[in-house]
Amino acid sequence: MVSLLHQWSALVENAAKRIEEEGTNDVHAFIQPMSGNLNALKKATEETERGVEKIHP
Repeated sequence: MVSLLHQWSALVENAAKRIEEEGTNDVHAFIQPMSGNLNALKKATEETERGVEKIHP
């Protein structure tokens, strides 16, 4: 999960940097990588919740 959060942070930073450098508001080029990362974070969070529920019902 920590790795995924670091990846998310890097994606956001890179997107912001490119948007600023290119002077554009077109974020569609960044949506797919960010969407995939968010889906992975969601799955990791759900797995973590299931694991915690087993320990602390």
